Amino acid sequence: MIKTFKDLENVLVGQRVPERYGGNVGTFVEDLIEAWGIAIDRTGNVPDIPDLEGKERELKTRAIGATSAQTVGSMTDRDVIATPLWEHTPLCRKFQHQIKVHYDENTCIITDVEELDFSHPDIQRAAKISYESARALMVNNPSIPKYVRGEEMFEGVTSGYFEHKDSNSWGFRFPDAVMKKFERLARGSKQFSNLFDE
Repeated sequence: MIKTFKDLENVLVGQRVPERYGGNVGTFVEDLIEAWGIAIDRTGNVPDIPDLEGKERELKTRAIGATSAQTVGSMTDRDVIATPLWEHTPLCRKFQHQIKVHYDENTCIITDVEELDFSHPDIQRAAKISYESARALMVNNPSIPKYVRGEEMFEGVTSGYFEHKDSNSWGFRFPDAVMKKFERLARGSKQFSNLFDE
């Protein structure tokens, strides 16, 4: 029975995933984790793993070397317009604690599993300004384009934006360069925190 992140990491590393097609690798990993006794929420409205060591965690899979933008989550245009504050969105809740599963696209083997804490104030501030400014553009623009970019620049790189997915669904995404900066900040925060936990 998997009870901790370390347990999950130990069983995932070395597992084979299918060749990537759409979101099939993420679904495959969710199915694996669920088969091992961890509840998975598939509604998209809350983090994927409702409870692991008393914490909600969003689950993400990523091929090593991938450079595409990374999606935090999705909302309908109606929900975006009805939710002016980042803190009240399901996106904010999903973008606090993340488990990222990296795999090699050539061998289809999971190489590492990482726990990231995105609750750092600088990360949340960048997400908040990006979301709220992009939302304001959506509210004030009757003919919304495919991409709606927020104002925030994170260390010189354009931050979060909305991408139109289908009739009324919008993915909130960060460019890969921004997400990598967030990940470095999250890793640094964890190391700093661990100094005081020992």
